[in-house]
Amino acid sequence: MAPGNNTTIEGDGSAANPFKVNLKDDLALGQKDANGVTGKDSSIKVNGKDGSGVAINGKDGSIALNGKDGANPVTIKTAQGPAGVNETNPKDRLMVNNDAVATLKDGLKFAGDNSTEVITKTLNQKLEIVGGADKNKLSDNNIGVNANNGKLEVKLAKELNELTSAQFKNGDNTTVINGNGITITPKDPTKAVSLTDKGLNNGGNQIVNIDSGLKQADGSTVALKDASGDTLKNAANIGDLQKSINDITDASKNGGFGLSDDNGATAKANLGETVKVKGDGSVITKVVTDNGKPTLQVGLSNDITVGDDAQAGTISVKGENGKDGVSINGKEASVTFAKDGQPGMSIAATRSADGKDALTLKGKDGKDGISFQEDGRITQVADGVNDKDAVNKSQLDRSIAQAKSGVSAGKNITVTPQKNADGSTTYTVETQNDVEFSTVKTGDTTLDSNGVNINGGPSVTKDGIHANDKKITGVKDGEISAHSKEAVNGSQLHQTNQNVTNLANNVDKGLNFQGDNQEVTVNRKLGDQLNIRGGADPKKLTQNNIGVTADKNGTMTVQLAKEVNLGADGSLTVGNTTVNNDGVTIKDGPSMTSHGINAGGKRIANVAKGKAPTDAVNMSQLQDVGSAINNRIDNIDKRVKKMDKRRKAGTASALATAGLMQPHRDGQSALVAAVGQYQSETAVAVGY
Repeated sequence: MAPGNNTTIEGDGSAANPFKVNLKDDLALGQKDANGVTGKDSSIKVNGKDGSGVAINGKDGSIALNGKDGANPVTIKTAQGPAGVNETNPKDRLMVNNDAVATLKDGLKFAGDNSTEVITKTLNQKLEIVGGADKNKLSDNNIGVNANNGKLEVKLAKELNELTSAQFKNGDNTTVINGNGITITPKDPTKAVSLTDKGLNNGGNQIVNIDSGLKQADGSTVALKDASGDTLKNAANIGDLQKSINDITDASKNGGFGLSDDNGATAKANLGETVKVKGDGSVITKVVTDNGKPTLQVGLSNDITVGDDAQAGTISVKGENGKDGVSINGKEASVTFAKDGQPGMSIAATRSADGKDALTLKGKDGKDGISFQEDGRITQVADGVNDKDAVNKSQLDRSIAQAKSGVSAGKNITVTPQKNADGSTTYTVETQNDVEFSTVKTGDTTLDSNGVNINGGPSVTKDGIHANDKKITGVKDGEISAHSKEAVNGSQLHQTNQNVTNLANNVDKGLNFQGDNQEVTVNRKLGDQLNIRGGADPKKLTQNNIGVTADKNGTMTVQLAKEVNLGADGSLTVGNTTVNNDGVTIKDGPSMTSHGINAGGKRIANVAKGKAPTDAVNMSQLQDVGSAINNRIDNIDKRVKKMDKRRKAGTASALATAGLMQPHRDGQSALVAAVGQYQSETAVAVGY
């Protein structure tokens, strides 16, 4: 006997040392094509009694495994697979059912919002995810993570809770919201605007686009003069103020300044404009100084003319009892004197027969008395003795000199003469339609070039309106808009104040915050501090692994990214299991690292049957292989035993044949028999 390709022979075939055929430790089945010899594909199959099995197929270099009754088949083999995470060329890989098995050279790629910057990390490498925030300034439940189209979106909550401050910058402009309120600081810090519990500091800036204060609680407008109640507390805009001023100063709106004559006709002008008081010839106006102030003086002209060509004029001077006293009749050219309504003397213009005119004093009976000649002489006048006596020329000259006055139009006055039927002239003294005064004073009210001043009351001057602590009433609702220049009334101001009050009340309510423990609500007033903590070490934070999502209920949810990159020195620990750049390690258990798989003295359980040449085999398949090998060894042993018996029989036959006698003479023949024995076998040879 000789050993085969996969067997060894022990023993010499004796009874004391029989032959023993053993399988080699290294089995080599099949044969590769070589030297003109056609090779042969071989395989080893190990089957379990329940139908599971392991097959090693030399044809394609695969290991096939399957479970009970052939279920869950798996094939393990090698093939060219994709490159590693940091490699470019394909590489040989272990394939399980044509799926490449990853190695420590494989890993993950990470990208943030700057998706062109890709971070690659092999298995067991650490990915650092940092945020840059101070751990003492972190918050809870203000960040949410949302999965969207394969990405985790980290978003800030719509409703931020427990913030101590928020800063917004745009160039040189900064806005800060904190517990004190809100402060807006432009490039020029002296113009900073703040709204705090101490009120509004507008930094010297305009407050624009304010609604009219002349609005009631229901939004309806109201005139300033009709404003009442809370409306009186509203803030006014420039439009409201302008409208109020216009209503006061504009003559076309029942404001301004006006004068009226005896017939009720008026002359009006806007406050601030000059009203010219013009005489009509008999009345003159003049600006004089009274107590150091310009004053409009109205007086009669030295020459007074009443009546005109169309109508004779009459001048009457009533007595203290209202009855006629003295009347000048332009038509009659006479002056009549009466006492207590009783007829008296008169002076009339007369003409003598020779055509000379004279002025004649008539008695109450109408008879001529003293006569005034056209040459200027007064005749028939005796010397007066008593004060009530008539005077003669010399006395009359003195009287006329003293009593003589003219009626002429002065400034702002017109004097209109009118001839009377009796030849007399009536002079009408009127103010001109357009008058000019340096000062017009009526009671405590003074109108001058500076404006209108009321002693102890308001004033409207070129410098503006000074209410002097008095109310401005009857102000119509002013338009409140960005371009409005109208005045506002109290009701509009009240509405603004109410809005500010409502805002203050709403601000005083503060903010409510809730976390996942919704049974607890945290309230913070403006100015109060809300602490939001996450508990993470700021040196171990990550980037782009947290997203924030908002739902329709106003809830912001902070979620962890589906693809977490912990960096080359990062790790993930769950109980006793740690995943880091080296791989996966279980304390006191298995590990899978760049050095390979270490079972840590533990079983690898629940392994499906291998199918492909490179598949791993499970215990059932290995047992099947052992059973198959044992069966084959048993078969080989039986065959060897049969072969041994045949060998012995053959040897015995050979010995028996060798013992046959051979004829040694020519022509000699014989029937001979011989017996041969070798060990336990005996043979008989018969020859002729």
